[in-house]
Amino acid sequence: PHVNGSLGFLPVSKEHVSLSQVLMENGYYAASFNKGRDYESFAWDKMIAWPGQGFGRDPELFYKGVLEQIKEGQRQGKPLFLNVNTSDPHRPFPGAPQEEEKLASLRKKYPTADFWFPEYKEPTTEAEVPIPPFLPDLPAIRTEMKEYFRAVKRADDALGKVLQALKDGGIAENTIIIWFSDNGISMPTAKASLYVQGTRTPFIVKWPGIAVGARTDDEHFVSAMDIMPTLLEGLNIPVPAGLNGRSFYSLLQGEAQKDRGYIFTTFNFHSLGMRDYPMRAIISDDHCYIYSAFGGRAKHSECQSGRTMAAIEEAAKSDEKMAAVVKRIRFRPFEEFFDLKEDPYCQHNLLADETADKDDLTKMRGILLGEMEATKDPLLSYYQQREPGFPEAWSIRSNRKKQE
Repeated sequence: PHVNGSLGFLPVSKEHVSLSQVLMENGYYAASFNKGRDYESFAWDKMIAWPGQGFGRDPELFYKGVLEQIKEGQRQGKPLFLNVNTSDPHRPFPGAPQEEEKLASLRKKYPTADFWFPEYKEPTTEAEVPIPPFLPDLPAIRTEMKEYFRAVKRADDALGKVLQALKDGGIAENTIIIWFSDNGISMPTAKASLYVQGTRTPFIVKWPGIAVGARTDDEHFVSAMDIMPTLLEGLNIPVPAGLNGRSFYSLLQGEAQKDRGYIFTTFNFHSLGMRDYPMRAIISDDHCYIYSAFGGRAKHSECQSGRTMAAIEEAAKSDEKMAAVVKRIRFRPFEEFFDLKEDPYCQHNLLADETADKDDLTKMRGILLGEMEATKDPLLSYYQQREPGFPEAWSIRSNRKKQE
């Protein structure tokens, strides 16, 4: 993001080309559904933007809209690129008080628009619902997780309707499908963080004639940045220079990926409340190292809304362990270092009790420094000086003022 200029919900710098632009220049019909705040930098033949024209979260409307765009591409005699986004399982979750509040707010802001949040029954009971290992097991959290799984079920149904539209449009066997989530679950220490549970997401590829047979690759690292160069390589379209991602096309063919022992992840700010939380992380097989430029300042985000965080804070009033959990969620130190073999959900910062292996720590610091130098990261000088802070001109407030 600090290379392309979009630190959050801001336009990408115009000199950076998008996947849709490249495909359109190569004869594709390109349509995007639901998400697309950046209208200037991303070219589309058809943008179906939510709210108003979009599908909200209704699987039936996904089917209808996708099938319409398939037919339009066929009418024009062009191959298709469809970017289909569902808001599920984003908050608000079905049946939660937040959903009613959201709908009331949307209807007030957009009085002439229709909003499709179909009611969904829970696929499981509160007693059966799985609790993520990084959250405490409290009754209110079980309630919210049940609501979350309603949203997961609705998202899955939406995907099923999209696949049905491809079949009914006659292109199911000749379509590359890439399905992934943009972040972890909207719960404390997941979404809007750089812990493993915040950035390790589901990723499924169906590529007729290439990705043959069902298999799981749990060995190699890939990044969402790799999707564009991978698709273009597989389609024999020249890959634009300067992309930070790398193609994993060879992995789809069953080959090994060389020289990639880690992933570099970034976060800059969260839209809720216009708060700035720049972070950088290196995740390897064994370790997760995180640098927080805002170190020491309390962190708040959308994933701390709803039932879960409130339940943890209520429990913390009489439970020292829960009080420690609240502190870990709210306050991030300048550096964190985790042993993923022993602590896969980043609960114990080895720097807090000085139990980190110095050689491992030095190695991870060096990798992060190299990535920041290679990408000309504006946080580089702050990291080198080992002091919290980031450029004020780089904050969400300053950038939004520029846009205004």
